[in-house]
Amino acid sequence: MRDKGNIQDNFKRAVAKEISKFKSNLNTKQINLQLDDGVLNIHTLKSTGQKGTSIVSNGNGSISWSNSISAKQRDVYLIQQDTEYKFNSETETELIFPLYRDGAFSLESNESPVSIDIRIYYKYINSNSHLPFYLSVKKNDEVVYTENFGDYDDYQKNQKLNESLVISASNQDTIKVFIRKKFNDEGDIVLLKNTFMTFEIL
Repeated sequence: MRDKGNIQDNFKRAVAKEISKFKSNLNTKQINLQLDDGVLNIHTLKSTGQKGTSIVSNGNGSISWSNSISAKQRDVYLIQQDTEYKFNSETETELIFPLYRDGAFSLESNESPVSIDIRIYYKYINSNSHLPFYLSVKKNDEVVYTENFGDYDDYQKNQKLNESLVISASNQDTIKVFIRKKFNDEGDIVLLKNTFMTFEIL
């Protein structure tokens, strides 16, 4: 029978050996490996990494610093079932989607560019025609973006809206998305399953 302790020791030595190969490519104080029986300190290096970068695998046994934004760093808000919104031309209706994935989206005290991706799948109900509407984004109750949609919709078919924008914001700001009818014609809107919004720091 194999000795479990010897296997773990051999594994630790092998991991430490592999990481030592790309020591020169790193710029951080310390790398730790979390094991079932504790934390293994693999290396202590002389300097610290640059703010906003992360260590990523290159897929060939090596790792390096990267400035790219991982999909996991996005907050994703997703509608997982059709949701009816009653809206009119007099007041704005806030689009509130449940948080689907917490990507550790975190603003700082200084303003940063924030990418907002809005993908809406929708249909009209109780309507005899299309219902043009405004989509607006507000920062602290001030409109920072607005656009008109639906002017040429076929009211009997499902529709989609893909809109991306970038605004500047800090951790003192509140960002909200609203819709409002262009005209007050009869009818409402249903946001269909898999409608979503994402928030990401560039």
